[in-house]
Amino acid sequence: MSAPRVPGITLRFDPKRATTGLGWGVFVDIRLNGKRHSPSKFFATEEAAEQAYASAVTTVAELRADAAREAALDTALAIPPLPRAPKGTLLFETLALRWLEEACKPPQKTAATYMNYKGLLQRHLLPIMRTWPVSDEVLSKKRLKDVLKIDLHAKRVSLSTRVACQRCLSALFTWALSELPPKQLQINPALKLGSRLLRQADEIDVRLRQEPNPMTRVQVEAFLAWQRTERPELYEFFLWLADEGSRVGEVSALQWAHVDLARGKAHILKSFSAAQRKFERQQGDEDGCGEKDTKTHRSDQYVDLSDRVVETLTALKSANLERWMQRGRYGKQATHVFLNGDLQPRRPDKSVYKAFRGACHALDLKGQTGKPFTIHCLRDTFATLAILEGKLDLGWVAMMLGHATEETLKAHYYKWVRLVADNPLAGVKR
Repeated sequence: MSAPRVPGITLRFDPKRATTGLGWGVFVDIRLNGKRHSPSKFFATEEAAEQAYASAVTTVAELRADAAREAALDTALAIPPLPRAPKGTLLFETLALRWLEEACKPPQKTAATYMNYKGLLQRHLLPIMRTWPVSDEVLSKKRLKDVLKIDLHAKRVSLSTRVACQRCLSALFTWALSELPPKQLQINPALKLGSRLLRQADEIDVRLRQEPNPMTRVQVEAFLAWQRTERPELYEFFLWLADEGSRVGEVSALQWAHVDLARGKAHILKSFSAAQRKFERQQGDEDGCGEKDTKTHRSDQYVDLSDRVVETLTALKSANLERWMQRGRYGKQATHVFLNGDLQPRRPDKSVYKAFRGACHALDLKGQTGKPFTIHCLRDTFATLAILEGKLDLGWVAMMLGHATEETLKAHYYKWVRLVADNPLAGVKR
């Protein structure tokens, strides 16, 4: 039974492509918030195309709903232009927008930092502070604390977001102290307005730092077995996350040129960032790949590969080349290790997260405290298992994770480090 037809999505037979065995095509041609989206996919049979059409209808409906919500948010946040300020008066919005442009826009800071600061200002701070004069009398610690603790809390802004707003303001005013004329702003009013001062009575027990939530050895092996059976196209991707401890963005950006299967080594140089890709496309680069330096900006991070990672990647390299040649792309090969069905670099998209949640739901996988797992928990799993199984020293684990020092590892995974540390009281007679 064919799916109901939807405007902007068509299914048709292409005689020219029929010679390649993929004659049936599903074509999308829609506009979302002024931007055109026109992907297409081809299939060997009409039945397969019909199934893809139904999936496209659902995806387009979700995209249109997201676009409608984004448009409604933009409308809700639309604020009348600033009134004309008295001569010589600098307003907060003018200062904030100049700071974003001069001190935060890449390459000064990463795209993720820039987009985060821009979003915090537009959604939370400018609607309240946009016309405030920039002076010590107006921008007092008390007034800023009231904004962050009372005004934003009244708008149901979470504690973690309010703390992020405080850090944004602190960075802005630190920059402003060196840019504004003398005596206009002499202190950073947002400095030291930490979470302790911003908590409401019902937020005293809120934990802002994400505690590690690792899987056990039995859980992670069951998870990988499920992926190998149910989602084999993602098995190698998840295996790397579990066995190597890399961040998901680093795995997405991994290239064959930086993998030495013969020696069992890999060089981690780049990381995929959705914020970086969004920024690149906003700047007019429609082909922006979103790859940047790693989180720690290191160029000397080398990781050792487990035997099963070497084995699976050897098979994957041959499979990728075969798929590449089947598409008629002779004379060149895919540069990235992990590819999706379109032979594009595998990104942490909906399909990856859906497969992760699917395994956790099917196997009823939860942390020791009952907290559900996230994909980042595979990194925690690698670290804690390496520590608990006691085969490897902490310096090696820190190196694999890309931590700057062993102390960073100890601070983040202190519970597990203490479990395997020698007991200085053992054998001591009282």
